[in-house]
Amino acid sequence: MNNYELFHGASAEKMLYNVRNFGLTADNEGKIYFSQNEWKNCLVHGADRGTGESYVVKVKITIPADARIDRSPRAGNPDALIVITLPQKLIRCDFIEMYVRSGKIGEFEIKTIPGPSIESYLAKALGQ
Repeated sequence: MNNYELFHGASAEKMLYNVRNFGLTADNEGKIYFSQNEWKNCLVHGADRGTGESYVVKVKITIPADARIDRSPRAGNPDALIVITLPQKLIRCDFIEMYVRSGKIGEFEIKTIPGPSIESYLAKALGQ
């Protein structure tokens, strides 16, 4: 098993689910998408429609020995790292910090939220 510090983006609701479950969940194809070096590469899907913000976390994660890693570049994410495992499998991780981008092109504001404050930030953004 290998340890990594990687970046992962998601909607506010999905990110809050991840934080509350102490890990990241593979999609229906068994994939979890990361950026290896640049958090901004995780912004390819744009802002969360409900909050108007984009969310990317930096995580410390141990990739299970039975998972495969694909390092093929993707559109908008040239340093992609894709973990391939079982569909819907939770891989535990530590949430180091979260980057929140809000605003409009040319006027973006970036906030860095420390790990212990991520859950409360997202819950407030979602009105919970």
